[in-house]
Amino acid sequence: MRNIVIAIILFLTINLSAQAKKESIRATYKAEFIFDYEQSKDMFPKDVQPVFKKAIDRGVFVDFILESNNELSIFKADIKLNNAQDEADMIVQEVLKSEQNPLYKDFSKNEYINNLTST
Repeated sequence: MRNIVIAIILFLTINLSAQAKKESIRATYKAEFIFDYEQSKDMFPKDVQPVFKKAIDRGVFVDFILESNNELSIFKADIKLNNAQDEADMIVQEVLKSEQNPLYKDFSKNEYINNLTST
């Protein structure tokens, strides 16, 4: 009986200390942005619309990174240097502009914040 109690106490001690460790994760996701050509073609000049259609038919993909530890997490666009000058890249650049200010999640307060300086 004494051995069972010692085993249970040892198990709980190991389990609780394992949960106290700071863990972190970094994952990369590829997101596809799907545009409805008929709804969004009027945003572009007539001469660019065929190129826009070709670009969305090919697919608009952006990489995102999730970084998280026991305190904060952030889901942000993975911005890479790219000197491409074609219209398809212009669409990706516009998507990246909209993702410039990601939200952070503060696990201690269970709330989202706009930047780390506001904590």
